[in-house]
Amino acid sequence: MRTTATTCAIRLMGALSIAGLAPAALAQDNLVRNGGFESAFVDPAAWFVNAAVGQNVLEGWTIASGDIDYIGGYWQHGQGIRSLDLSGRSAGRIEQRVEVEWGRTYRLEFMLAGNPMGDLLKHLRVEVGALSWEFEFNAAGRSYQDMGWVGHEIIFTAQGPRHNSGNNNDSGGGSGGGFPTGEVVLAFQSLNHSKWGAAVDGVSLTLVPAPGPLVLAGLGITAAIGPSRRRRGAVISG
Repeated sequence: MRTTATTCAIRLMGALSIAGLAPAALAQDNLVRNGGFESAFVDPAAWFVNAAVGQNVLEGWTIASGDIDYIGGYWQHGQGIRSLDLSGRSAGRIEQRVEVEWGRTYRLEFMLAGNPMGDLLKHLRVEVGALSWEFEFNAAGRSYQDMGWVGHEIIFTAQGPRHNSGNNNDSGGGSGGGFPTGEVVLAFQSLNHSKWGAAVDGVSLTLVPAPGPLVLAGLGITAAIGPSRRRRGAVISG
């Protein structure tokens, strides 16, 4: 059986549990502020609120281009009672600056659906600094009561300023573990230039703890997971 990089990651987590490092013990804080979009300066109530560049609507997030719809009771959410349609009247983009440690591995998770109106295929671009990925959601057969939310996961290594050509603010500091820190821009951008785009909810960014060399040696792991692989719901970037 052919083993993909994603499969390797899953097996690694299982092996760590066997080694006594259960996933619960490896839980990390979410580096994203207001990842579920529950905190805002407006109340969409049972409907939604349209917001454009320059409007301070979402706590922790900036509308960087176009406009978005901040959804209240208008449709089913991935989690909680709020989510976003990244196409308001046109394609929108939201951003947040987050602090990372260069060279460390991170897990970005989010939930994706699509406005059931308009084109069936909804397209989303996700960016972390200079890294970017594109996702597609098919809204066929979906409704506001059954949005069909899908969880996605991206595992990546934070690249320093030399890779990001000005997108980051390198503090030159560290977190005590010997890794310099800096900021990257986390962005979600609709690629549908219409009123009905990709829907996003439940964003989280967490540090993936690196198991010690003795644990890795015991598992027979001598190298990092290889080139990027893509499967539904999971992306690994080396």
